[in-house]
Amino acid sequence: MTIMYFNGNQIGDRFLQFNPKRGALPEVENTVVTVGRSNGGRFQYGRFKPRVITVDYDVSTISQREFEKRMAPLLYTSEPAKLVFSDAPNEYWMAKVDGSISLERAYYLGSGTINFIVPDGLAHATTPTVVSGLSPLKLPNVGTAPAWPIYKVTMKSENGYVQIGTPQGYVEFGDPEQVDKTEQSKASKVVNIDYRSEPTADGYAMNANCVTVYPQRLFKDGDEYTNHMVGTLQYGEGPTKEAATSAFDDGTPAGGMDVSNWHGPAVHFDVPEPTEDPDSTDFSYKARAEFQAGDGMGREEFTLESGGLPAFSIVIRDSSNYGKTKIIECWQGTTIIDTHTLSAKSGAFFEASITRQGDSVLYKFAQITKLTSDTSYKAGYTYNHPLNVDGLADVPIDGITQWMMAYGEIMPVDMYWTDTKFTWTNIEYTQNEPNFFNEGDEFVVDPAHRKAYLNGVESELYTVGNNWDALKVYDPYTPIAVIPSSWAEPPEVEVTLEEAYY
Repeated sequence: MTIMYFNGNQIGDRFLQFNPKRGALPEVENTVVTVGRSNGGRFQYGRFKPRVITVDYDVSTISQREFEKRMAPLLYTSEPAKLVFSDAPNEYWMAKVDGSISLERAYYLGSGTINFIVPDGLAHATTPTVVSGLSPLKLPNVGTAPAWPIYKVTMKSENGYVQIGTPQGYVEFGDPEQVDKTEQSKASKVVNIDYRSEPTADGYAMNANCVTVYPQRLFKDGDEYTNHMVGTLQYGEGPTKEAATSAFDDGTPAGGMDVSNWHGPAVHFDVPEPTEDPDSTDFSYKARAEFQAGDGMGREEFTLESGGLPAFSIVIRDSSNYGKTKIIECWQGTTIIDTHTLSAKSGAFFEASITRQGDSVLYKFAQITKLTSDTSYKAGYTYNHPLNVDGLADVPIDGITQWMMAYGEIMPVDMYWTDTKFTWTNIEYTQNEPNFFNEGDEFVVDPAHRKAYLNGVESELYTVGNNWDALKVYDPYTPIAVIPSSWAEPPEVEVTLEEAYY
């Protein structure tokens, strides 16, 4: 007695028995063409037609109508479904009932025929063969007909490309040129001070932790020649209420007003290292300020620090109590490397900047005639001094000192600061680029149906023209290679094969 299972339902018992006739092969159709006037013909190709499985059955005890009512819901499907016979439980057919179901009765016995059409003409193994691991794999195939495996690739890292290959060829998904990471450069502003109110930046200190290129007037020793960092700044001053200035009102002997030396408030700020690239050395330091030369004296010093010592400095000063005298000084360490006298018409509002790129340092003093944004302006008179010395790139910068000075009891010129900025430039960092696949993604390829799925969702991530037939297996053992992006970790591969039989 043979029992039939169709679309998940058992059909048959001791009162209903089946006898399937599968045939050794599906029906073979050959195409032969006549060539000219020659006898016979020339074979072109042969193919299997859909297989028809004829199932004879015997039924007893129930009426014909009862049989029809029982069988109808069990046998009708809108699509081919799995058909299994108990005499060969290790294989199934994708079949659909075809034509009418006949039944002839004689007394209490009946017999008839059910025809199933099998579109692909093949039986398939009910228990698939599964191999898994890292590529390459060898897939065993005990079937007698070519079959379509299912390929599952589980990513162990980000990945931009998957190639699945057999001896017949390969298919590709993604982009073999896609990269995981790119080297980029950017700027990082680590000091950004305005003077609308007292600063709160890292390491801010008034008259403490400061350095200077000019600790002693005339570079002479002795207390009588010592310049003093004293006094305070008033914030939110100036024409736009956004500047810092000083009244230079510290009248104590230590303040220096009773002797002929330079005195006034100084501020210190720390310069943090860039977090992405601690070895970065290129920078841009900018300080905007006012220096209105006239009857009086004044001095402003803008210094970049290195380990508690001056590294690079710009000074603007008026050391004469008569007329408008503006002198620019450029310093490397504690050495003046250039002195330049500005025109009396060079304006009062300016930007002092020091930039470094490699071993090249540029000192720049630019008159600001019009601010166009927080970071740009229209420049008037501009003075540049380039410095190129081997090893300048190796000088670490870790702080800023700005010092605003009056001289003795002489009336100071108008001075104020509006903003201070320090930016690390050309910071190298690694940019993680988005990729087609992320770590943990499951990519399933079903070549029989020309479909691919990423994490269970159908994906269009394949190239039109892929040779899908390359993924079909024919031989008893088929080597399978799965190749990811050159920079990706090898993925885990699982291949599932339901062997096919004629």
